[in-house]
Amino acid sequence: SSTYEVLRKVKISSESRLNIKTKIIVKAKKFYREIKVVDPLSIAVKQVYSVMQELEKKYDVIVSCSDPKSSHLLAQTVMKKGVCCKKYVQFWGDPLLNDISRDFKIPRFMVKREEEKLMDMATLVFYVSPYTLISQKKTFKKYGKFMDCLLPAYKAERISEPVTNVKTIGYFGDYYSSIRNIIPLYEAIKDSEYEFVLYGQSDIQLESSSHISINGRIPREVIVKKEDAVDLLVCLCNSSGTQIPGKLYQYAATNKPILVINDGEIDLKDQFGHYGRFLFVDNDVDSIKIILNKIRESDFSELTPLYDFSVASQIEEMKRKLEV
Repeated sequence: SSTYEVLRKVKISSESRLNIKTKIIVKAKKFYREIKVVDPLSIAVKQVYSVMQELEKKYDVIVSCSDPKSSHLLAQTVMKKGVCCKKYVQFWGDPLLNDISRDFKIPRFMVKREEEKLMDMATLVFYVSPYTLISQKKTFKKYGKFMDCLLPAYKAERISEPVTNVKTIGYFGDYYSSIRNIIPLYEAIKDSEYEFVLYGQSDIQLESSSHISINGRIPREVIVKKEDAVDLLVCLCNSSGTQIPGKLYQYAATNKPILVINDGEIDLKDQFGHYGRFLFVDNDVDSIKIILNKIRESDFSELTPLYDFSVASQIEEMKRKLEV
């Protein structure tokens, strides 16, 4: 913890960016995160004593939600210090051991052991992807009976002008090559007449053109306006792993057509096709070209937000599963 504190407080100026000392510090920070199973914010758990007097001695339900994973550690620490509850519920975004975005520099059994410790006191563990739930039950058989799935929920509907003719397409999100393959979509649109806007960070460089606008990451409040301005929203699945991009649930709050590009180990059409609310396609150039041609001839003016993905719906589902 003290090591991380020292690294965290180091300020890197633009003038010293190429300095050897600076490079060493940056690499040290990266290495620390790779060997730290639970996120570095776990050091803050030591300060829990400062808020203990503000807590009740007993609750019906205590909930911890990641990310950060240290939120689960905080909840456990509070309970170990005397706060009781009838049920302790955990919500997980990405898991630890099976998270494709993390490359640990320590043995996998050590990561698994830490994840088991985080789940050990939970009454119920929720995951946001049914595919992750299946994977976690196989990996952690001891805790499988306590695991369930609860979908991420949108807070409010986002109603725009009905889409009768798709002219503009938008992809909003990062697209690092190790996680998502955006090249087939880019190549398919490059040969089309659609206007395409992209906002996000990546390790690959795509070129803008007369009808393609490539941009970096922008603030969330600006992103929403950009999303509202396009006719078709794109949700690109990960190349591997079991997690479902959060965009799918966020876009369910809109009345716009949503193109879900399947990739990797899972086929979202199996899970969400029955809603009749999404357009599904495999992540290859020819398949995307075919569906883009079909979309051009389609009228989407009758689309509405999906209630099943709303906060109200998911609260009802959680109450049923918790029986409270």
